[in-house]
Amino acid sequence: MRIALATTEFLTEKTYDGGLSNYIYRLCLSLKVLGHEPIVFVASSKDESIIYKGITVIKINERHYTWWYWLINLLTFFRLNPALLYIVRSVYFKKIILNFHKTQPIDIIQYTNLKALGLFRPKHIPCTIRISSYQQLIDQASDRKQTFRLWQKQFLQDWMLKKSKNIFGPSIIIGNHIAQQLTKTITTIETPFTLDHAILDNSLFDLILQKTNHQPYLLYFGSLYPLKGVLEIAEILNEFFEKYPTHYFVFIGKDLGLNGKPIVQHLRAKSGHHQNRILWFDSIPHIQLYPVIQAADLVVLPSRIDNFPNTCIEAMAFGKVVIGTCKTSFEQLIDHEISGLLCEPKNAKSLLNCIEHGLKLDKTQKETMGQQAIKRIALLKPEIVVAQLVEYYQGIINSQNPPLNP
Repeated sequence: MRIALATTEFLTEKTYDGGLSNYIYRLCLSLKVLGHEPIVFVASSKDESIIYKGITVIKINERHYTWWYWLINLLTFFRLNPALLYIVRSVYFKKIILNFHKTQPIDIIQYTNLKALGLFRPKHIPCTIRISSYQQLIDQASDRKQTFRLWQKQFLQDWMLKKSKNIFGPSIIIGNHIAQQLTKTITTIETPFTLDHAILDNSLFDLILQKTNHQPYLLYFGSLYPLKGVLEIAEILNEFFEKYPTHYFVFIGKDLGLNGKPIVQHLRAKSGHHQNRILWFDSIPHIQLYPVIQAADLVVLPSRIDNFPNTCIEAMAFGKVVIGTCKTSFEQLIDHEISGLLCEPKNAKSLLNCIEHGLKLDKTQKETMGQQAIKRIALLKPEIVVAQLVEYYQGIINSQNPPLNP
């Protein structure tokens, strides 16, 4: 089966930090193992075809602006710019995919729902949309008032989904929300995961040991911005450091800022005179990240909303006690007090109580919880999850092109 994966991000691009990039990459590897041929079509700054780690990647220049794009923008004083960008990108993706299909027939196309990428799709090629997030829930969790620009994004995403017959996603809570909002059927297929078995690089971990004087630390990793609960962490830092004078807090990930300033600056300001007990490092490769995860006392990920968090999956795969949030997709992975701990989203007091509960667990309790976490992540093995996805693909193909009766 030749499977086209249309995406807004991939590891070949500069902006590859999101979970979608890693998902597409891992899915490609798993599909290849099962004998299928994945082809990645990714939004890029240029048109180019390359082979990346054995995967065919078609880069599509998303800046192919047409005459009508500029005309409409000028006539509307650029107020329709988000919508026009999404439309131009989707139209050009369709064109490139159809050109590829002429010489190398595609069996099915999987689009991400991000930026309404699948708004315009080839009608005669079976297609499905995978939910990576949902704009409305993001806006609500971010306490953002709906502007005309945000409304455009939501409108186009909903229009695309309403036009789509086949939609799936890993998150039950987000899938149920979309199903109710748009009266659609959303299939749940979780994200495949396997730990990379590359030789680990302990350089960052050794630096952390040096800076913390071998004292215990809590770990947050992933992009630093409000949607991921970083502001809730900020609110508890001073009290946490006062109660636990030997602990440090390590942050790893791209700083996306807060009100035009680095969010790390906000974290330090909220920690009072304990600023030296906050350590921040920019995004790093997994071979450097994994040793830091393994040695963390607790992994703290108080996201306000999430799809099917890779950060949580990775930490649980190492048997770590993860503190996540309920009603945000974390509960799909974490069974509270069995395979991890859950606090209320957007609730600093609940977060601190959960951290204190985690720190009171003895070694045996942590190991037991960690083993349950490992068992949960084992259910995401590619041979289980990707097999479900391939069966789902085949069902779509058969429904659009039913086999002839013998």
